[in-house]
Amino acid sequence: PADQRNLFTANCVSLLLHTDFTWSLEIKQAKDLPDSPVLVLDATGTHVIEQWQSAITDRPVSLEEVVVQGSAPASAIHIESKAFTKGMCVEKGQVDKFCADRIDSVLARLVSEVRSQGCKSEFEHCTLALLTHRPIYDACMGIAKYPYGEQVKQRVEAICDEMNMNVLFGYYGRHDRGTNEFEAVDGLAVCGDPRGNLGDAEHDAKLIDVSLDKSYSGKTMATAVQAINRARHLRRETSNRVVLMYVG
Repeated sequence: PADQRNLFTANCVSLLLHTDFTWSLEIKQAKDLPDSPVLVLDATGTHVIEQWQSAITDRPVSLEEVVVQGSAPASAIHIESKAFTKGMCVEKGQVDKFCADRIDSVLARLVSEVRSQGCKSEFEHCTLALLTHRPIYDACMGIAKYPYGEQVKQRVEAICDEMNMNVLFGYYGRHDRGTNEFEAVDGLAVCGDPRGNLGDAEHDAKLIDVSLDKSYSGKTMATAVQAINRARHLRRETSNRVVLMYVG
């Protein structure tokens, strides 16, 4: 019975299929909380508070928002587009033939904004970052050896040479939380809504007895917020501001 167990300690096992055609098991297990009061610092707590409240049944769970002060980004751009959804740009773990055009367009727009905002002059070398889905990351990094993947890497190298810049790449699940790899970039583009595996989300929602819609949308928003903050714009001086772009 639900009232006789702490659902927060339940196991969740997922079968992961990787782009190199291998597989692995992911086992999630949370330990019991200590008897003493617990304080959790979560920058995305407003998006997942209902999940916390449903998962932890042996004590009340409340949310207290803290105002954070810091520098605003030089520019924050939201491009509403479905061009980077997995269903549109990734098929069978591979990027489609239009992926190179999409990446080229995003990088060109981002570097143009960086220079127009005065973050870097027309003659200075600039560093950008792009965080997106794993198959697109594999293509940009040259890990993917299929035809369209190699095309993406070639286009990235070409625009970097043309625009006097370099690009750091990351993907959801590894670079969207707890990393400072992009803290010094001049511009960061986060491309594609970070929607997780639907079956995995359904499993998690049942474990903690919340609706799939709230659980799925909450996790997606939380991951997106964490990802766009990887450039650490709040920690920067006003003389070192960054351009942020979200495509999704």
